[in-house]
Amino acid sequence: MSRKQKQEQLASLTYSRYLLDVAKVHPDVERFCRTMSNDEWAYDTTTFGAIDAWGSARGWNYPGFKGLGLDNDKPSRYNSPTMIKEWGAEDPYIYHFPEGNQALVRMMVGRMIPGFASATDMDAITTASYDYGRLDLSTNKVRFRLASPVVSVANDGAPESATSATVGYFDGHTIRTVRAGAVIMACWNMMIPYLMPELPSEQRAALRQAVKMPMLYAMVQLRDWKAWHTAGVDRVRWTGAYWCVSKLDHPVSMPGYDFPRSPDEPATVHMIATPAKGGMAPAQGAVAGRHALIRTPFAHMEYTIRDQLTRLLGSAGFDPERDIEAITVNRWGHGYAPEYCRPWNAFYPDGPFPAETARRQFGRIAIANSDSVPAASADAAIAAGHRAVSELMAL
Repeated sequence: MSRKQKQEQLASLTYSRYLLDVAKVHPDVERFCRTMSNDEWAYDTTTFGAIDAWGSARGWNYPGFKGLGLDNDKPSRYNSPTMIKEWGAEDPYIYHFPEGNQALVRMMVGRMIPGFASATDMDAITTASYDYGRLDLSTNKVRFRLASPVVSVANDGAPESATSATVGYFDGHTIRTVRAGAVIMACWNMMIPYLMPELPSEQRAALRQAVKMPMLYAMVQLRDWKAWHTAGVDRVRWTGAYWCVSKLDHPVSMPGYDFPRSPDEPATVHMIATPAKGGMAPAQGAVAGRHALIRTPFAHMEYTIRDQLTRLLGSAGFDPERDIEAITVNRWGHGYAPEYCRPWNAFYPDGPFPAETARRQFGRIAIANSDSVPAASADAAIAAGHRAVSELMAL
């Protein structure tokens, strides 16, 4: 086959089907590889496309492609948008805040609202203190009103001639309204048709396609990490368990916050579970996985955490009763915004794309959120916000 034909063939297959039908591996090999994509994409290789497995083979060691004679000097047009954008980029995950992306939000809010944060620079945000009582003062140029879910958004008059819009929200007791010159909807896009029923039917239908992937993140606080040190591992991918990844956090230090250098010091273990059902399109698998997640009690999640860590580290001296000090589970029924990908989205990469219809400006109302890109990353959300502001400033 030509390079183009090979890429077209890869774009028509999931990675699991490629391994079994093209590479002709033993079924045990496919089962061993099945959870390789879970951490990054929130679904397994029975859904993950072969073209994207080929595209990320270098970084994630997806096997089975060297015999194709297919140069990876540049991405395929069938690779997912983020993969094309980041092709060849060196951006290791170690470049992150110990507390995650919330540091970005706190720095931004601290710069918009004086007195909210004791520090607003990158070096000090991790250990900063916060005064939430300053978020909604009438003297602020920017105000944040927490615990006030929006229930309606509408232009004041016909969208083509409106000069303002009204937002309705629930304050815990009653519905209140606030009027603004413009509104940006940066919420989960699937909810927008319920908040704005006057949107055109085509746009409402496109917004409802923003089906997010369910995700579970657990943080396990350990008394020490001696067993990890003894076992000689810091990250483990599970091939047939509830949690698909268990890993010690990357050793990131900030001024006033040092990562644990000695195995005798406390440490946190990050665990990931992806409930989406495999073997079907991401959106369908997300719905099935979400139903399963709702039926799964936290007691079962705790049991599987203790069980898997004991299976992994018991022979290295790990005792869950002694060594686990605390467990936090973040259960996201609606987590990652899925990208357009092959083999499931036949319109990709030529279009038309549902997100382009979904994010259309509607009078004084613009639509943001990473769903409107769509991609599951902080930079996607930032780009979407910038686009929405630019649209409104052009009015």
